[in-house]
Amino acid sequence: MLSGPRQTKLLAALCARIIRPTLLLGWLIWFSAGPALVQAAPRRVSLIMENLPPPNSATYMAIKKRAGKATGQVLTLTKTEMWSVPAENVEDVKEVAAQHGVGVNKLDAAWNHVLRLSPAELAMTDKQRSMVEQARASKATMGIGIVAAPGAPVVEYALTKDANTPAASKNQAKITVALSERTVLTIARTSVDVKSDMCIWRGTVEGTGAPAVLMWWPGGKMAGTVQHDGRTFSIRHMGGEVHVVVETSEDRMPRDHAPTPQRMRDKSNLRDDP
Repeated sequence: MLSGPRQTKLLAALCARIIRPTLLLGWLIWFSAGPALVQAAPRRVSLIMENLPPPNSATYMAIKKRAGKATGQVLTLTKTEMWSVPAENVEDVKEVAAQHGVGVNKLDAAWNHVLRLSPAELAMTDKQRSMVEQARASKATMGIGIVAAPGAPVVEYALTKDANTPAASKNQAKITVALSERTVLTIARTSVDVKSDMCIWRGTVEGTGAPAVLMWWPGGKMAGTVQHDGRTFSIRHMGGEVHVVVETSEDRMPRDHAPTPQRMRDKSNLRDDP
């Protein structure tokens, strides 16, 4: 018969032998299951839905049912919607949407690039070439950029994403604009005013805090000004999705040309027609 102290030590050693493997096994199970738990959340895909039937119609509900637990945003200016759909439901949505003439377009990784450099082989009309040459002839002009916007629903979504959500993150409120081959800026939204036929978007250039103002119409027209590095970039519509960006410097303005007040910069040339 073991004495009290020896019996206590023996029981403690025995418990340790039992508990340690059990804890190790539990840790191994948790560690191996960890990645699976992280991956449990379904990957989601953002879709632009065009030509949708009325929201209260049976057809609309049938398409929405195929989307599973979809979330989204109504884009009032282009009369479209953005749906965030679990990846495994995308093909089902496309299938039923095609049966009812509904367009489904997947947002690409550059969905918030609202101005992109136009291809070098872009063909311009005589009127468009004349606009470019007139802008180039100005003594204040430092450079010219020919850019294009993506489809109107994509632009509307980029400009208004979560605009009515108080807790919208900074990343959700940023756009990227290519103003020339050497100037591509990220701009953080400070406000957006959606009217019945257009929207006015304001922001600040990332890294400098310089102001930017854009006006956009659902027909694809955009106009505005962006301040950066002592320059003013004026965006003018040239027809379709094509725009010209005129880079100017007040240092090169004629001496009798007083600097333009900021409030006038925000409003000037915003409705230039091609």
